[in-house]
Order: sequence, then C-alpha cells, then structure tokens
Amino acid sequence: MSAIPLLFTSGWASGINAYMVVLMLGIMGRFAHMSAVPPTLDRLDVMAVAGALVLVEFWADKIPYVHTGWDALHTVIRPVIGGAIGLLMAHHSHGSLTQAVVTAAAAGGTALVSHLVKSTIRAANVSPDPVSHGVVSMAEDFLVAGLVALVLLHPLIAASIALLALVTGILLATVLAAQFKRYLERRFSQRRTHQASRLPRHEPRLLGHEASRSESLWSDGPAPDSAWSDTPAPDSAWSDTPAPDSAWSDTHVSDPYRPESPWYEPPASDSVWD
Repeated sequence: MSAIPLLFTSGWASGINAYMVVLMLGIMGRFAHMSAVPPTLDRLDVMAVAGALVLVEFWADKIPYVHTGWDALHTVIRPVIGGAIGLLMAHHSHGSLTQAVVTAAAAGGTALVSHLVKSTIRAANVSPDPVSHGVVSMAEDFLVAGLVALVLLHPLIAASIALLALVTGILLATVLAAQFKRYLERRFSQRRTHQASRLPRHEPRLLGHEASRSESLWSDGPAPDSAWSDTPAPDSAWSDTPAPDSAWSDTHVSDPYRPESPWYEPPASDSVWD
C-alpha cells in the first residue's frame, strides 16, 4: 500500500525537478538508510551527476526566457526519469514484469502531467523581472525536496500534498492559459491597428472648374457636366444636339431663296426676258 503514494509523489516531483528527485532519493537511501530507495539511486556516481544537473537547473530555471527553453527541452526528459524511477522501485520490490511496466507508465504519466502544468504556469508569466521567476523556482525546489524526504517517512501525507498541488496547478494553469491567450489576441490586434494607421492615404483630387463640386476623379459616376462624362451637357462644345442659339444652328443658316435672307433679291419686273 505504501508503494502507491511513493510512486505518485516521486512521479509528480519528477515533473517539476527530476534531478532533485534523483539526488534526494540517493541521499535518503545512502545516509538515512531508507530501504524503499533502490540501490541504483544511492550510488556516488549517480548522486554526483544528479547534483551537477541540479545546479545547472537551479540557475537555468530562474532566468527569464531561458527557463522556457529549459522546460521545452525537458518535456521528454522529466517523464522518462519519472518512469525510470518507477521501474527501479518496482524491480526493487520484486514485482513482476507487468507490474513494472504499469508502475513505470503511471509514474511517467504523472510526471508528464505535472511538467505540463509547471510549463504552462511559468510560460504565462511574461514579465522579464527575474525576481518573480526566482521566487517561483525556489518554491518549487523546496517543495520537491521536502516532499521526497517526507514520502519516505509519511507516504500518505506526502501523497496528499502532491495531489493537492497537482489539482491546484491544473486549475491555475487553465486560468493563466486563458488570460495568456487573451493577452496575445490583444497584442496582435494592437499591432494590426498600428500597421493599418501607417498606410498612406490618397486624398481625392478635383479638376479645375470641378473643384467646388463634390464629384472627384475617384468617383465611379462623374457629374453629367464633367469633362470626363460620356453624356455632356446640351451646351457643351462636344454635344451632338446644339442649343437653338448656337452658331451651328440650322435656323441661322442663310438661304438665298428665302425672303428673310440678306442675299435674297426679288426678280426685276423689267427683265429682258419678259
């Protein structure tokens, strides 16, 4: 019964800081003589490598933007380490092959969920302030180290705290992810508005006598008396139907055979042909 809380707690802690879990299990197994720790983890070479990686993660996890890449790199590493710890514990308790595979899958799956929760919460913090990132990272380190030591002494209490932390983290990650999505949408909207405001605007230009009119060159339908109109006004020089008082009007053409014409001369009565 005590193996389940140990596997769950170690799996959850591996998703937060897998190297810290390996180091703390090795210290508790070698110096506190905890029988539940597999002998592989309390070897000095394993502890030395885990300690060096703990120092690297201690600094990388507290630098803004660097911790994002570090978490992305450990998306595979942390669940694998969590599954390996579960496999070693199942082998140490003389479990069957099926039990070992199930234990490794359960521990690795728990580590993956806790890792995704941590990555989401840390990625939602877009502040470049290193203090806030450092405080959160230190809290994670102390929580992982404390729970690994506690699970070897009081498994149920440690597993309850790990379960509470996992559920709280999932709820917090969901809220922060929604806020972060709205933040990105607002930033993209502001950028599109800024780019649209910088585009050149072409003011409409008017032609000479049309300057006082509302019709412009950019209008699809010019005014009837416009120079570009296909239907000129009746008094236009291009009109096919000139006004009655035009110089080209038929009523002003001089006809010598009409009495009102200035060139009309009535025939003389004393013509030689009479």
